[in-house]
Amino acid sequence: MSEDTPLESVLKESPAGVSIISRHRFERLFVNDRMLEMLGIVGCEDTPGIDTFVHQSDYDWVMEQLADNAVVDNIEFERRRVDNGHIWWSSMHARPTVFDGKEAAIIWLFDITKLKLLEQNFRELVYTQADWTWEMDAQYNFTSLSEDFFRTTGYTRSEIIGRNVADWVSERGATNFDQFLELLYKRERVRNFEFERKDKSGSQWIRVNATPIWTGGEFTGYRGASTDITELRNAQQQLVAAERLAGLGELVAGVAHEINTPIGVGITASTLLSGVIEKIRKPEARVDEAYLEKQLQIIADSAEILTKNLLRAGDLIRNFKQVAVDQASDARREFNVYAYLADVIHSLSPKLSKSRHKVNLTGDEDIVVNSYPGALAQVLSNLLENSLVHGFSDDRAGEIDIHINRTSKTNIHILYTDNGVGLDEQVKEKIFQPFFTTRRNTGGSGLGMFIVYQLVTEKLGGRIKIDNAEPNGFFAEISIPSA
Repeated sequence: MSEDTPLESVLKESPAGVSIISRHRFERLFVNDRMLEMLGIVGCEDTPGIDTFVHQSDYDWVMEQLADNAVVDNIEFERRRVDNGHIWWSSMHARPTVFDGKEAAIIWLFDITKLKLLEQNFRELVYTQADWTWEMDAQYNFTSLSEDFFRTTGYTRSEIIGRNVADWVSERGATNFDQFLELLYKRERVRNFEFERKDKSGSQWIRVNATPIWTGGEFTGYRGASTDITELRNAQQQLVAAERLAGLGELVAGVAHEINTPIGVGITASTLLSGVIEKIRKPEARVDEAYLEKQLQIIADSAEILTKNLLRAGDLIRNFKQVAVDQASDARREFNVYAYLADVIHSLSPKLSKSRHKVNLTGDEDIVVNSYPGALAQVLSNLLENSLVHGFSDDRAGEIDIHINRTSKTNIHILYTDNGVGLDEQVKEKIFQPFFTTRRNTGGSGLGMFIVYQLVTEKLGGRIKIDNAEPNGFFAEISIPSA
């Protein structure tokens, strides 16, 4: 029985289902246990193909892609287990490779059934109507609330009527409420603003829509409607966590594929070294000066190739390790922003290297913050993904610029721009809404920019503004506190 190659050893332990098939005859060359388990064929020798797809068209499309260029990115399919017929959702990625001297495709499969269920629950919660209505006077004191408010919150009329909204919300602490008050004090219309307050029974998330009241040209108060979205926010957080883990799985798949090249070259170089040494050691070898010089040159060249490729593999692993740990742990720590974003970009090199696009990182290299590096890494990853999929969808070579600077002692500014196709008005208006995507038919989940907004405004405690760049393209301005 042949010993596993380093690549096979890595893929066998992968948390994703992995298989390698020949691109022309579609023969199975490798499959790990996780793939067999997901398909419901543990212990079987043959891996079925079409039988595991719910829809014939999905199977036909996959076969066409594998035969054409073997590139598949995050496409979702309904699958059917062989053992019990259970239908589940999978996310598929594929890349061309060479295995055992054959042109092949390496396929990664992720089980996203829970994520799809969360999407469904989330959609149902989004369409809930307001739970209560209210009015306040020009001094922002409550003058009336519907009975639903008192029934659902447990407050009495004497506790709320005549009370200032700022005093009521902040009595037990709140999140995002200062921004809400800014809108009220400017007497602006409030649309779908969400904030958290500490209620009698614990934490409560509220969504508010409100319109200023003008009587004879004079501001006389606000009239609005509010919804308790605590359950919705909890579902959002689960959804964000699931999507971030899916992104981490894709990063693992990309690095595993990328690291195969330097390791393979290194193995070839070390094999050549062993062969040269073995030839010199043979008793019958005729070793003169010319022969020895030739063999020493081969040894020197092989050693240089081996060193360069091991350093390359080590560099990939080192950058990937820190970014992966941060995204998985979600811990707060002190870090250098410029150096960390450089590591994130480097860890995404497997994806970026397959395009003709250039990423430039500039700005202050000495800014150190105490924040959440995993959240910042996810924000940058999603912005890059957005540019690659939507900004440069016409396959032209694009350029992405990321500039970092400090705007004050307590805030830093990150400007992200690309020179892609930009945004139309409909996309600009809906870009941060969950499940909004212009690429639904090619695997877009509609969660990428929604997660960006959630992480910037809540986890990182900052603000984000997006618009079209001049003369063309897209920009995102991000401002976050340094501590």
